[in-house]
Amino acid sequence: MSSEVPTCEWLGLRGNRYRFYIYRIGTRFSPVSGNYIYARWTPNGWVPVKIGQSENLERRISEHASQNLSFSGKGATHIHARAEAPQESRHVIETDLLDYYGHHLE
Repeated sequence: MSSEVPTCEWLGLRGNRYRFYIYRIGTRFSPVSGNYIYARWTPNGWVPVKIGQSENLERRISEHASQNLSFSGKGATHIHARAEAPQESRHVIETDLLDYYGHHLE
């Protein structure tokens, strides 16, 4: 994940801010552990459609695409992703974000 890629900070319920890199749906990811958010842009900013974490972002995002779960039907146009190796850290971030944004998810 490159510093040339645009970023977005997502706020968790506990007040933590998490920096994610922004990619268009269809981008191929490296096989790294991390968190991801399928999101859509609105006049008020980014809105999450799906929040998750995976031991292997390449595999997880590919699985979503092969199962036609790109979430574009819910308006998602981008995937926000961040590398995060420890499973416990990924779970804490996912839970924090779901606790804050869960009411937005369909």
